[in-house]
Amino acid sequence: MSAYGYRLKVCCLLLTIQLTRATVELLGPGHHHWYPQRVGSPFGPGTFATSQRVIEPSVDNSPLKSTVYYPVTPGAYAPIVFIGGMYGYVLSEYYSTFLTTVASHGYIVIGMDPRTLTPQDEHISHTRNVSKHSPNNGVGDNHSVTSKLEFYLKQMSWLKDHLRNITATVPDWGKAALMCQSAGCDDTLLMINGSRSIAHAAIFIDPVSFHSLDLQPIPSRIPALSFMSQLSEDFPYCCISGMGWKKVYSLMTCTKVRMEIKDFGHCDLLEQSVWEKCHATKICRTTDDSRLQEYRQFASGVVDAFLRWTLYGDKNMAQYVTVPSLMPLPIEGFAFSVTC
Repeated sequence: MSAYGYRLKVCCLLLTIQLTRATVELLGPGHHHWYPQRVGSPFGPGTFATSQRVIEPSVDNSPLKSTVYYPVTPGAYAPIVFIGGMYGYVLSEYYSTFLTTVASHGYIVIGMDPRTLTPQDEHISHTRNVSKHSPNNGVGDNHSVTSKLEFYLKQMSWLKDHLRNITATVPDWGKAALMCQSAGCDDTLLMINGSRSIAHAAIFIDPVSFHSLDLQPIPSRIPALSFMSQLSEDFPYCCISGMGWKKVYSLMTCTKVRMEIKDFGHCDLLEQSVWEKCHATKICRTTDDSRLQEYRQFASGVVDAFLRWTLYGDKNMAQYVTVPSLMPLPIEGFAFSVTC
């Protein structure tokens, strides 16, 4: 292992310790812990009114810009740290409807935006080595995701110290989850590989990971849900077979689920204005706009069911991610394992 790789693992370990301590501190007397039990299907609307707060480095002195979507009812909720497409450079606000819908099920969803890295931060990235499979990540030639991962970890540490003062709700970092879409899942997979206990669950949506080609199965107990919109692997191939949802599933080694949702495309979780540009330019395959809300509701329901099963031990919810006939949309390529 290189000295820099060792340094990254140490950073991940320290963050895990900090998050554990934060949970003990935050969930003391006076904090009501919301336990997400529900009778019936998770695929309906969430029951929590939500709000959002943008965290700006220039205002809040945070390492990265982030948008927080959270229930307005005071209490402690599982935090979900989200990284968007194109290695996080698709801003979290472009997923606002979807992330708000997930939050309405009783989660604090935090979208992290590395686009706010300063020129000095990006210059440091030029000096780092990259995987032989790593593409240009959008910030100059041979940009390394390694430096960016450090900023994600710094932001998570900052959120641990400050988020309780920003929202009326308290993040329970002992039930933290990671969630990503598209190439943001490359960063997420590397974070899990760097720290096997950085989260307690992971959601990979339309994942594409060049670094997955270099990885061996990850001996982590983090449960993982990996799902793909079927049209994402059609021309022009916004997701690439062999480094996507099936590859992620093969790398995770504990409780895991994979599925492919038929007839939907790579941009279908994005906000309407962004979706329209994707649809018009045919950058990625999409469905038509008559079923976008249906897909977002389905995706948020699958996320909710998986997390209530794996984070909170609600075994009744397992059926909604392990029995295809109970899912409201047709799926293919389904598989699951509960062996750790």
